[in-house]
Amino acid sequence: MKTINHHINLFILLCFLGFKLLTLTLCESEQNEPDNKTTPENTTSFKGEYLGQILPDSIPVRFVPDFLLSNQNWWWHGRIDFQNDGHELFMDIYCPAEGGIRIRHMKTLSEYWTYPAPSPFSSDHIDASPSFINNGNKVFFLSDRPNSEGYGIWYAEKNNGVWSAPQPAEVPVNSSIEKGWEISVTNNETIYYRMKVTGGSDMEDIFVINKVNGQYTTPERLDDNINSAYSELGVFVDPEEEYMLFSSDRPDGFGGYDIYISYRNTDGTWGEAVNLGASINSSSSDNAPSVSSDKKYLFFNSRREGNGNPFWVDAQIIDELKPAELK
Repeated sequence: MKTINHHINLFILLCFLGFKLLTLTLCESEQNEPDNKTTPENTTSFKGEYLGQILPDSIPVRFVPDFLLSNQNWWWHGRIDFQNDGHELFMDIYCPAEGGIRIRHMKTLSEYWTYPAPSPFSSDHIDASPSFINNGNKVFFLSDRPNSEGYGIWYAEKNNGVWSAPQPAEVPVNSSIEKGWEISVTNNETIYYRMKVTGGSDMEDIFVINKVNGQYTTPERLDDNINSAYSELGVFVDPEEEYMLFSSDRPDGFGGYDIYISYRNTDGTWGEAVNLGASINSSSSDNAPSVSSDKKYLFFNSRREGNGNPFWVDAQIIDELKPAELK
């Protein structure tokens, strides 16, 4: 009997140590770049595209396995971003032990997924809201690293599989607009940014920063087809700029924040945003939408099961809601 109890206690201890190791991997200060010599011995047991999870249909289901659920040590903060046809994952998470938001990275290696590690372009500063363009070969993100005047926009490029040192994007400062949170960038490097007017209400809106002749212009608030008297945040714009997803707490929703979509008209304007409906949104907050690089799946964070965790669903609803004249 003592032998059985000893084995049970040993098993519990190993499980606890395994959980602590994962927490440290996710949220304690590591080296600035992940070890490029990672071997299958330090991979997870998950294999296949999208962490080997069962693919969803038209009903949203929780995406992440149990070991990646939000907990008291760290939690999902922003959108989840899949690149490389579901074989590379970038996580936007909040780590109290490190004092802020961090970007973590997982990928398949010899079929199996690696454990979360700092992204190849991360630093020991706050980094957040990665937005990938040009087939995943360029990324824009927010950071408070030096020379960014608070949370600035930075970018890095991948050449022959290696990420360059991040550089600040030269975006004009407008004293009448407060820097915000969450960006989404298109293939022509137009930046969509959640911001708000200085000294105005606490409501946040979506702004656009255009790039003209290689230079960024001052941010401009999008019109009332996108913004409202309520908050708009969590913006995601298709890299080809065909549609925009965002969250809002406007009163026509189903509760908390809901996800809305707007399609770009042939004249370049944005159409009136519409709620994704009860098949996607819930009575709890649903936000931080994104679409996988292969355009197959819609991801978003939801509190429908308590703590905010990523959910996913077939992205067919994006085509279903598209106005007939744009199909």
